[in-house]
Amino acid sequence: MENQAELSVSRAQSADAERVAVVARDTFAFACPDWADPVDVSEYIAQELTAEAFRRDLNTTGVAIYLAEQDDDVVGYAMLRGEEYPPVALAARRPVELRRLYLREAAQGGPAATQLLEACLRHGRTHGYDLLWLGTNQENERALRFYQRNGFSRVGERDFPVGRAVHRDYLLSRRLEPADTDEW
Repeated sequence: MENQAELSVSRAQSADAERVAVVARDTFAFACPDWADPVDVSEYIAQELTAEAFRRDLNTTGVAIYLAEQDDDVVGYAMLRGEEYPPVALAARRPVELRRLYLREAAQGGPAATQLLEACLRHGRTHGYDLLWLGTNQENERALRFYQRNGFSRVGERDFPVGRAVHRDYLLSRRLEPADTDEW
């Protein structure tokens, strides 16, 4: 059996913006439904997933991006945006949005998604957030199963524009209880 390189997850810095943009561009389409127009997907990527946009995000208070790396290659990333309220009424004093969690195709099904999610949960608890919420495409069954296995519940729906098309997302949330943490 071949030795697998160890996976590491770390918080991205401003200097990592280009690396984040590359993996974002390479992974976004995996989360889109089969019917998504490639022109719309390309337009979204060109507008939203640029190094400049990630550099701006990385220099914004309340935003954190985590990178999953293996053999010095970024295999996935997750992005949190603090104090973003979901577009549905939820009892939350201080919510945080898991804006993105994407993996390269070769990393799907491995430990990267779980490790990125664990880093996001730890970040949320450490920074005093009480609710982690996200939107994921209603047709992305793999993501929906992953989030359900990890304690998320469906709490609503929203429209998510991608180019000229409007995709439908399920909104999911998970409470972040201080008792969940092992950090003292």
